[in-house]
Amino acid sequence: MKKLFSVLVLIYLVSSTAFAIDTYKAKEIEPYKPHDIKPYRAHEAGADNKVELNPQKTQETNTTSLDYAFHSFRLRLPGGTYVTPSSQPGYDILHVSPGAITDSVIQINPNGQYVWNSKWDKKIIRGNWKQEKTGTITIINGQGNKNWRFQKTNKRTNNDGDIFVDDGYISYVGDVIP
Repeated sequence: MKKLFSVLVLIYLVSSTAFAIDTYKAKEIEPYKPHDIKPYRAHEAGADNKVELNPQKTQETNTTSLDYAFHSFRLRLPGGTYVTPSSQPGYDILHVSPGAITDSVIQINPNGQYVWNSKWDKKIIRGNWKQEKTGTITIINGQGNKNWRFQKTNKRTNNDGDIFVDDGYISYVGDVIP
């Protein structure tokens, strides 16, 4: 019995030193701090800023103005509601989501470029955008390395936000930063 006890103690000592587990040294968690993006302000229209267009040289006339887009916008997740059936006949359950502030900011510049301070990606994304025939803008390789649709909202029906940005799955509404 004494020999068995000695063997067990020896096995315990060998196994505890061979498989010693070092404690994980965690770093202090730091909250993400978004970077400020300076808002773009267009120049005042006037005699000094007059631009002449030669319609004979213009192949395609685009009547859709993108002036609404040339600002900085604070993005947020819109709220939503949906209904599911209840276990009680004749009753439904109304689910309400209030939405969320994201601290993300996007700036669309008239030179075909954008700057997106993405809270999701935790970085500033710079890239190009292109105008679609529908008057919307496609943000190329934006947040999540996806292409995003950027468009003006109809405040009469949407009731919140100046712009709407979506990738087909996630959507944001944005308000102009004064």
